[in-house]
Amino acid sequence: MAITMLRVDPNAAGERSPIGPDVVAALERAIAGTGLDASLRNRYSVVFAFPGMGVGQQYPELAGCTLEVCTFIDESGVFAKHGIAVIGLSGERSEPPAGCLAIPFPVGVIGQEGFGGPIGFVEQDGRRYAERSTFVIFPDGTGMRISGIADIVAHVRTCLDLVLEHRLERLREATFATDLTHLRSTVQLGSLLPNGADSVAITRVDVTIPLVVKMAAADVVREEAGYMRRINMLLERAGRPRLFPAVVAINADEDPAWYLMEAADPVSLDRVLFADAARTVVDRARQPLLRAGIDGLSNLYELTFRREVAPVARYHYRDRFAVIPSRADTRLTHQLLVGGGDLERMLQRPVMIDGFACRSYRDQLAFLEERVDDLAQPVGVYLHGDVHLPNMLIAGNDSIVFVDPRIVWDGNDVGDPGFGDPLYDFATLLHSLHVMSAILHAIDIQQTGALLTVEATNGRLELRSRSLRIHENPVVEWFRATVADRLPADIIGANWEARLHVGTANALLGWLKYARSVQTREAWLAIFASVLYHLEVGRRLLTRKEIS
Repeated sequence: MAITMLRVDPNAAGERSPIGPDVVAALERAIAGTGLDASLRNRYSVVFAFPGMGVGQQYPELAGCTLEVCTFIDESGVFAKHGIAVIGLSGERSEPPAGCLAIPFPVGVIGQEGFGGPIGFVEQDGRRYAERSTFVIFPDGTGMRISGIADIVAHVRTCLDLVLEHRLERLREATFATDLTHLRSTVQLGSLLPNGADSVAITRVDVTIPLVVKMAAADVVREEAGYMRRINMLLERAGRPRLFPAVVAINADEDPAWYLMEAADPVSLDRVLFADAARTVVDRARQPLLRAGIDGLSNLYELTFRREVAPVARYHYRDRFAVIPSRADTRLTHQLLVGGGDLERMLQRPVMIDGFACRSYRDQLAFLEERVDDLAQPVGVYLHGDVHLPNMLIAGNDSIVFVDPRIVWDGNDVGDPGFGDPLYDFATLLHSLHVMSAILHAIDIQQTGALLTVEATNGRLELRSRSLRIHENPVVEWFRATVADRLPADIIGANWEARLHVGTANALLGWLKYARSVQTREAWLAIFASVLYHLEVGRRLLTRKEIS
């Protein structure tokens, strides 16, 4: 969704007056007095006080509360994507308006003795009602108070406008504090880009050099932006091309924290790489783009290679396969999308995919326990960590710029962050090439039923391909040949094909916990079947058995 600076009639939206830290502190006390646990410190917040939903039916001069709450609900997704907290305050309890299951932000109830200070009130028939006013709070403890609100819809939009204007000024200051030169004196907000799993928002910011702001938790910002800077510096000192966009500024003090980086071409590789609409066949003319990305990673590996087993390798090749199915969000996603029994029953079922027999998930997990030492090899490098095609952007010279590195997995800070098996990078790329781009595209166009057919017989799942090709897909053999051709043998290490497939199963497995991303039963089963397929192929490669 494209977000632009919203321009409204300032007179209709209300009268603005600046506020300082003393007013913000008083407002925090008022919020705490309602029992809400909501801090205004180091973040952008919008706190709106209103008389009460339905009060306007008795006192017409106080009308507009339901419209105000509904408008904030309608815009809540935009506020959330920009990391802006929304808090309501009223003297009356608020119920979700008709058509809404819930109000997606906290609404505190002020007691009759709790008015005063920043929250004004009007009195009707001996009862106090909150005076309609809104406070837009900035991370530095200042902000704006808006009162005299005539046009409620315009007012809500103005709140967003005020935050974006303040944030853009901060970004402008951060830009000019760097050694980047020839920048214009203005910064404009561009399109809102898709979020990563650990992101609050990624927004394109336009200066002479286009910039992107990524907002996330402070630890993610510090680790990710710092890693990108460190890897780029290492490559540049060796005379190699940078792997990541240049990081312009890092601010880990706000909530959410953010970092500012150069923007690459927003076209990602998944949008141009495939020759067919279903995204299952790689276009020969686009193969050089993928090879350019592999060569960029290879540069990093050659500079950072160490003959040691990365501590995270055993998590990737064994432990994560036990962790993901035990998570509450994985079980809930299975229940919501698949149903028909608990997840454990699914994990004990073998699967037949186009005549290719795959042992059950539990059987494969037992095998990984036995053979993890054959998979955790002494080949360690610094990784990207999530070489999913949408994280590979096309630069102007037909090179590839990588974004959104993953250096910590599932909260497990194992060993040296970012240091791991290079085959794990290529496993994440294969998961995207082989099936995941096709599955996500089918989800986007709401045609997951066309992926495959599923039948349950004699305790086994029978899957038949439709648009999705899991077994005997030429993309898999082509990719394995490409990896062997582009990477030095000492960096690949022993049992590399088996590691590639087990790592691909690992990358696919993570999607099974995201109900909002997967959305349908067919998509969930397609991912699960692909996990079992790659585990089975990896097992046969490791034990030197036939795959066909």
